[in-house]
Amino acid sequence: MARVPYKVAVIGTGRVGATFAYTMAIVPGVARMVLVDAVPGLSKGVMEDIKHAAAVFRRSIQVEAYDDVSKVENADAIVITAGKPRKADMSRRDLAKVNAQIIRDIGDKLRDRNPGAFYMVITNPVDVMTMILSDVIGNKGTVIGTGTSLDTYRFRSAVSELLNEPIAAIDGYVVGEHGEEAFVAWSTVTVKGVPIDEYIKEKGLDLSRSRIEEYVKEVAATIIAKQGATIWGPAATFQEIVVSHLANEGRIIPVSVVQEVPGVGRVAVSVPTKISGRLVPLPQLLNEEERERLKRAAEAIKRVYEEAVSS
Repeated sequence: MARVPYKVAVIGTGRVGATFAYTMAIVPGVARMVLVDAVPGLSKGVMEDIKHAAAVFRRSIQVEAYDDVSKVENADAIVITAGKPRKADMSRRDLAKVNAQIIRDIGDKLRDRNPGAFYMVITNPVDVMTMILSDVIGNKGTVIGTGTSLDTYRFRSAVSELLNEPIAAIDGYVVGEHGEEAFVAWSTVTVKGVPIDEYIKEKGLDLSRSRIEEYVKEVAATIIAKQGATIWGPAATFQEIVVSHLANEGRIIPVSVVQEVPGVGRVAVSVPTKISGRLVPLPQLLNEEERERLKRAAEAIKRVYEEAVSS
């Protein structure tokens, strides 16, 4: 577990990065923050804005801003949002080659200056970028991708609305690839602790699984088309992941972790993962059919990874 107080670095202070930085600035225990963006002056503007927000909450926090990622040293957690953004008509995979080089360059500059850091990749396609950063960082830090964490909260939100139940009553995970091969692990889904199939039967309700899964996959493109980017959902989700690690909370969140997938090999794919001072993937929470779908997702991710690293 990281020392207290914590030092958090955010690489890329566009809309998601800046919003995430704000959510971390008001977390007790975060005493230092480093903001980096390649756009000259952008991180400095975000820095000033965040300091003013922290003042509202009477939080003393030291914020630094740079245009050069090599200025980041001895951070406990490093969150990487930098990269070419996804447009409404693009798949996350379309971004693979161009963002792969960006992630490599960032990792090379951070690796030796931040021993033992917890790295979280947001840059898309996130599963592939997680593998690439893991290649660069090696054993000098812990690397995860945000994976299907946000997909999971989108799913829970949809189910809550459809069933008219409080969001806190809904549990369950979206797993696989953060993209075309994401899927709901329905065996993990419960409502008020009751397996969803039993709940639906008891209530005499009809729930379209395909409609929900379609919503989870398509809602990001809808948001991007309306407001240019997904912002608040991602920032809140990513804060939860980082805080769970720093504070050793042990929350179970589906994130992209490099692991051995039977029949596929080493690949970053999202499964429910216990996040504390260390990561514990829990693929055993999935049933046999879901593990087969997970394998297909892993195969798809690995193909894109191999394309991204080829010359």
